[in-house]
Amino acid sequence: MSRTLYVTGTRRADGKTAITLGLTAALRSRTPRVGFMKPLGMSDIKAGDFRLDRDAVLFEKALSIPCSIEDMSPVTLDQATVQQLFALEPEAFSRRRQELRDKVKVAFEAVSRDKDLVVVEGSGHGHVGSVFGLGNAELAKQMDASVVIVVSGGVGQPLDEVSANVSLFRTAGVEVVGVVVNRAFPHEIDVLEGFGRRALKEMGVPLLGVVPQVDQLSSPSVTDALERF
Repeated sequence: MSRTLYVTGTRRADGKTAITLGLTAALRSRTPRVGFMKPLGMSDIKAGDFRLDRDAVLFEKALSIPCSIEDMSPVTLDQATVQQLFALEPEAFSRRRQELRDKVKVAFEAVSRDKDLVVVEGSGHGHVGSVFGLGNAELAKQMDASVVIVVSGGVGQPLDEVSANVSLFRTAGVEVVGVVVNRAFPHEIDVLEGFGRRALKEMGVPLLGVVPQVDQLSSPSVTDALERF
C-alpha cells in the first residue's frame, strides 16, 4: 500500500502548485517510485477524448511522472459541466456524484500501483468539491492520506484559515502533518518563524517552512501572454 501525501490550500492562488511541484521533485530525488494526481481540476486542456487539468500536464512534463495522464487528472469540470450536473434530477445527480467518486478511486489505485509514495494536489481549500462528493477532506480520507496545508503570506488571517481547515480535516479523521507558508514578504518572515510557529504548535501542527515572495515568479511570462492572446 502506497503512502499518500495530500497537499491542499486555504484558498485559490496560494501557490499550492509550485509548492507541490517542488515537494514532489524533492521526494523523487529520494525514490523514483513517486506517483502524482490531481483528482479534481479544471478542464484546461483537450487531449483526444479527455479534458485535462493543466497542473497534471505540468507535472507529467516537468517530472516525467510514470503514470497515465488520464489517471493523474481523472475528473475535470468547467462551467458548462457544472451547470449540467446541477440540472440533473436528485437521483440522477446522486448517481453521477458516485460515478465521479468511483472514477477518482480507480484512478488513484492505478497511480498508486508499485509506488512508494503518491503526492496528491487538492483544489483550493478543504471544502472545495464537496457538493460533488469530491471535497479535499473526503478524498484525503478515502485515500488514507496525510495532509500538508499551503497558505499565502500574512500572519493573522492565514493562521485563522489554517485553524478552520485543520478542524475540517480532523473532523473527517485526516491527519494534518504540517503547514507551509508561501509568498511571505520580508517583514513577515521573522514573525512567522516566531509567533506563527508557536500559534501552529498550539493547534498541534508544525510549521514546515516559510517561502519568501519572489516577484519574478509572479510576473507573467511571454508564454503566458502567447497562451492568453
